[in-house]
Amino acid sequence: MSTKYSIPYQLDTIQGGIRCPDCFINSTYTVALHPGSLSFLYNSQSRRKNGFKIKPTQNNLKELGQALNLYFIYFFGRNLKSYSLLKDNSWKN
Repeated sequence: MSTKYSIPYQLDTIQGGIRCPDCFINSTYTVALHPGSLSFLYNSQSRRKNGFKIKPTQNNLKELGQALNLYFIYFFGRNLKSYSLLKDNSWKN
């Protein structure tokens, strides 16, 4: 893997977008996303148009889960109890 693809991009919940690796900052309202996660997210949004299907890795799902949770925390101002239940699988008996 080349160095170019090992540097993560950054999802910024406050500014509402993706930050390139050159503009990477430290903030509690940002989460790192690798190119594979971004590719899966983009493809899942435009799958009907292009017909391609990309299977996510566990790392992709973990990164995107963290990103969604960060959005929930920022916009709702608190952790969602349902997210914690799903994450911990504590809804299973």
